[in-house]
Amino acid sequence: MQNTEALQAYFGRVTPAIPELFNMAHAICGSRELAVYALQYALVEAWLGEGHGGVGFREGLRYTLRGIAIEEALGARAGEGEFTWNGLSGGDDPVISLIAQEPLPTQRALALRYGCGLPAAKIARLTGSSAGRVRELLRRFERRAARQLGARGKGRCEAQIARAVRRALGRPDAAMPSMSAIYRAFASEAAETRRPKHLAVRIVRRILYAVLILLCALVFWLAAVLIRPTAEPVTVESAAAWEAADGAANLWDVMKI
Repeated sequence: MQNTEALQAYFGRVTPAIPELFNMAHAICGSRELAVYALQYALVEAWLGEGHGGVGFREGLRYTLRGIAIEEALGARAGEGEFTWNGLSGGDDPVISLIAQEPLPTQRALALRYGCGLPAAKIARLTGSSAGRVRELLRRFERRAARQLGARGKGRCEAQIARAVRRALGRPDAAMPSMSAIYRAFASEAAETRRPKHLAVRIVRRILYAVLILLCALVFWLAAVLIRPTAEPVTVESAAAWEAADGAANLWDVMKI
């Protein structure tokens, strides 16, 4: 009962992000089937505490989903699903209206760049293009958008495009399963997976931090020992030489008197 309540509480927390997560996965994978699998996998990983990476909760979900979807799109199951992604829908948004005028492969590249944050090289692998070609179509669209929107400066234009694409990805899509179906699949998968205790995770993390600090201290100590000049050992020969030098100095002082 307690585990069911925890699952429901967690799902209630991630529910607002699910449309964006699914649409990101759909754009990356191109296939609804693979997108649904990537979404479920990402939700379970985040439930297990593996999907945050030291960033905010929602950005952690995006980061986890992005990695899983790319793996599915480029992995062994890449050719299993039918290509079903059909572009962005953004109502009256002027940026999305401009994007809708582009060919579907260009729309997908724009969604991957500005909505999913993927670099040109990764987009090229997902779309079967070249990185140079992807960069060129991105620059061409940015110039067109800057003229149409009156945006001044490359950074401002890119930010405006990114905001519009993120909003479009955040809208529920007809291809997305119902929330109840997503929850049932997630709860079934999560029930079969043991969630680690938070206390144990914190203890292990602190132990690792302590080991890391000790290793850093050891490295600094070794570096200091190796860099510090060592004193020349005093031998019998060197001691005799110093005594002879002192004797010569005393004789010189006597001769001066």
